[in-house]
Amino acid sequence: MYKRLSAPIRVQVEITNKCNQKCLHCYNYWRSGDISPTSELSQKDMDRVSDVLAQNNVFGVVITGGEPLLSYENCVELSSKCQENGLDVSLNTNLTIPEKHKIKTLKEKGVRSILTSILGPNEETHDRITNKPGSFGMLLKGLAASIESSMPITVNMVVTKENKHLVRETAKLVKEMGIKFFCATRAGRPGNCPDFSGLELNRQELMDCLGDLLYAKKELGLEIDTLEPIPLCGITPTNQDPCFSKRKCVAGVTTCTIGSNGETRPCSHLPISYGNILTDDFKGIWQKMTADWAGGKFLPKECKICPMFGECGGGCRMVALGENGINSLCGIDCYADPERAASLKIPAFDRVRASREKEKGAKPFRLLANKMRKEAFGGIVYTPNGASILLDKKGWKIISNLEIGKEYRPSDLDWGSIDHLVFLQKLEKDGAVLLATQG
Repeated sequence: MYKRLSAPIRVQVEITNKCNQKCLHCYNYWRSGDISPTSELSQKDMDRVSDVLAQNNVFGVVITGGEPLLSYENCVELSSKCQENGLDVSLNTNLTIPEKHKIKTLKEKGVRSILTSILGPNEETHDRITNKPGSFGMLLKGLAASIESSMPITVNMVVTKENKHLVRETAKLVKEMGIKFFCATRAGRPGNCPDFSGLELNRQELMDCLGDLLYAKKELGLEIDTLEPIPLCGITPTNQDPCFSKRKCVAGVTTCTIGSNGETRPCSHLPISYGNILTDDFKGIWQKMTADWAGGKFLPKECKICPMFGECGGGCRMVALGENGINSLCGIDCYADPERAASLKIPAFDRVRASREKEKGAKPFRLLANKMRKEAFGGIVYTPNGASILLDKKGWKIISNLEIGKEYRPSDLDWGSIDHLVFLQKLEKDGAVLLATQG
């Protein structure tokens, strides 16, 4: 169903499972009520993880937890090691460790950006959801320290029935703080939660959330996103915006998660392990995982035959699992509307169609790439903005022979059967090509 990659593009690394908050929607171990042992990657473990990922030509690492800043020294160590190995590094944190010098050090050691969560526009809402009095105030201090250190920040609001009515107000707060990137993401049902009905958004509530995101884009000028995949057939016409078509389930396809005990899972939310990176061969782990996930083992039959599948990917498997039971990873995502998908004559989102005038494709251009990797199907370009572009053999033949940063004219190259206008415009949109500006 998907292209089979030789290795992940980006890997989530949970350096600890400890956290100083107990968010109502959390998928971490504590929800089950069991007294689970805490675990943490040692310096030796982190060295091995970084080395193995670099040896397998992985492009980037997301340091996460638990709360990674509770293991600040280990966070710095892993960042530094990844930087030495040429791996891009970002950090997922609740930012309640707000010391400015720590943020500055992390930036120096290779952390390129931070993703954090804000759960409402005020202390009452945020602290109630985190189950941590004072967490809102600590987060604001952490955000201020990050802004002062010029660390790029994306703020994500995890949306449940508890705070669904506050998305616009939260977006306004983000705008007032001078942050440009705002996400609102529906909370996914945790695998260890038997009843999530008191928190889980229904389809209309999710559509309302997307409408509020579009308000943040159009009225507040924020860059918006939603961090979990939504089946395109379930998105109402008024909310059909290209920014909601970017997310697919990439678990075991382009990414995986390494737990704080080394167990390697397709997704941070999924408890299924395919092996332990500290003791097993990572290439073998990935091959087993991608055989299942890239091979479409868990995709619903309705999605496999859908004309929008290439753009959509079938939604979230964890949502399907929570909705349909422990053996139903291949069930329908509860936000999907397969009957509506079957009635559509064309995809709801056309990300391929050139959106610029055709003459722009004749301009000189420069290739922008941090890294490139050859694959059996062609190759991957990893851009400076962290996007990964998969090229077939024809596209790879063109791109792999270009010198990064050098200016070319389309007439300099033999494009074969490729429509170079559409090809260059697509690469420009994804940040892999810089077209010359009018001068």
